[in-house]
Amino acid sequence: MNILCVAPYHVTGTLLLWKREFARRGHRFRYVTLFRSPFGFDEDICLDLPLQPSNDAFIQARTLAYKALRGAEPDDAPIDARPPFQPAPHPAVQTFFDVRDNVLAPRINSAIEQLNLDDADIIWLDQGAEFFRDGRTVQRWAAMDKPMMAFYHGSDMRNRGILPQIDQHLGLRLTSEVDLLYLDDRLEYLFLPVDLSDPVYAGPYDSRLQVSDTDTSLHAHDPHLVDDPIGKAGSASASGHGHNPETNGTSRSGKQVRIGHAARVRSNKGSDTIIDIVTDLRLRGYPVEMVMIENLPHAEAQQLKASCDIFVDQIADAGGWGYGMSGVESLAMGIPTITRMGPEMQAFVPDHPFIHATAETLEQELIRLVDDETYRAVKGRHGREWVANTHDIRAVADKLVYYWQREGWM
Repeated sequence: MNILCVAPYHVTGTLLLWKREFARRGHRFRYVTLFRSPFGFDEDICLDLPLQPSNDAFIQARTLAYKALRGAEPDDAPIDARPPFQPAPHPAVQTFFDVRDNVLAPRINSAIEQLNLDDADIIWLDQGAEFFRDGRTVQRWAAMDKPMMAFYHGSDMRNRGILPQIDQHLGLRLTSEVDLLYLDDRLEYLFLPVDLSDPVYAGPYDSRLQVSDTDTSLHAHDPHLVDDPIGKAGSASASGHGHNPETNGTSRSGKQVRIGHAARVRSNKGSDTIIDIVTDLRLRGYPVEMVMIENLPHAEAQQLKASCDIFVDQIADAGGWGYGMSGVESLAMGIPTITRMGPEMQAFVPDHPFIHATAETLEQELIRLVDDETYRAVKGRHGREWVANTHDIRAVADKLVYYWQREGWM
């Protein structure tokens, strides 16, 4: 089989995994992106097209334009309609899309011809988009009876909306975000994959990268380590409650317990609250340090994450429910992982290994993990085993192939 994935950009870091897995199964999988991932994910074929949201200047200009055209409505305002089809763009915005499509058409059409993209047996439209906003390539592929699917990641459906000019030609719609299932009942679920053979996931919890307090290699990431407030304010909080003096400011292993958290948009994950709680614990004498992971290439972020003893995915449920790719990665590393698992997520994955917490309960969950190394190890092993059964690329690919076989595509 010849499988083609078209994506505006590589958003999750999983496309290379799909390429390798389908190659292992004897199929050809290529992914074509319009512009390079801001997260440093591997590219296969990148067209490096201009006039795309690929840099801060373009994104800021777009934000200003939307504010001017739409007033106080934020760029990321959720769409109320169900399914959430994209409303008709403002005439000025539509003009931009039309001009961009026409300007880029010769370059895109040349790439399609030179790369033989029309030869694909199955076409995967990541984020429910294609090369052109008007969907002209999808319309042509539909006339050729090409099987096509969309994969939605979150804001592409919640905020941008489903593109009707593309959606009408799809035979399958998938997502890895449970909340999207409530927005469009045509969607079906597929877990995000990880490849546990990747060296960053090597070994169980007790064999992961360990960093001593004197190791300076990670302390070079000053912006990502929250300043130690103990030297400024002592070990007790304003309430007067300090940590068990038996630890004397360190864990029983004699090391600081590193608590990691990663965010692209802090407000979506409750990041400021997470930082405040960890900082307060440290002020009270708990042997913890905050490792804030943001604005880093993915490979560097992975190494920093692997150095952590505890990971907090999110406590806000504002950018999607439950957990995301970052939480899957930390579990795959054998790191006990905290996240907010609302009732819908608890019902959807009842066997999950996450430690449920909200802003009100995060502190107590962290204290238990910090104080009990055995509990950390048990939760870490449970998480790793669950990922192997649920999110490993081979298991997830089996499910995707099932969908395709059901549709008669394979």
